[in-house]
Amino acid sequence: MKRLLPLAASLALVAAAPAHAQLFGGDTEARNQIIQLRQDVQGQLETAGRGQLELAMQNEQLRAEVARLRGQIELLMNEVETLKQRQRDFYVDLDARLRQIETGGGAPGVAASGDPAAESADYQAALGLLKDGKQKDALAAFETFVTRYPAGGFTAGAHFWAGNAALQARDVAAATKHFNA
Repeated sequence: MKRLLPLAASLALVAAAPAHAQLFGGDTEARNQIIQLRQDVQGQLETAGRGQLELAMQNEQLRAEVARLRGQIELLMNEVETLKQRQRDFYVDLDARLRQIETGGGAPGVAASGDPAAESADYQAALGLLKDGKQKDALAAFETFVTRYPAGGFTAGAHFWAGNAALQARDVAAATKHFNA
């Protein structure tokens, strides 16, 4: 019987091995599904990662474009301010030259009507409106000035500036009238 015991134990182990394999190793379908799920999850993670990377790159490109456009806006604003200042300087210089011509080469026998200080103040006020970009108001002020001081020392300059104001206000008829005065 002692000899049969090891033989019986060996036989029991040999018989139990296929049952154990069938119990734990025979479910290949479940393993295949688990492997497939892992592959699906991995694929989705890679796709999501690529999408996030693309979005980050697009975001960075948009930021660079916004920065470039802001730089262009600043340059254009600076250029506009420079041009405005040049135009103001041009008007002041031209006005000074016209005054110099008027005082040095005024028509003989023409006397200014009214108070010279008031005439100068009215002329400067009209010129200030033009410099501020208020063309229609400046045109009206220069026309009032020409009516009030028809023989004044600033009348020729007033006609000139009234013509410029009329051109800027797109009133060609008024501009022609003042330039021909």
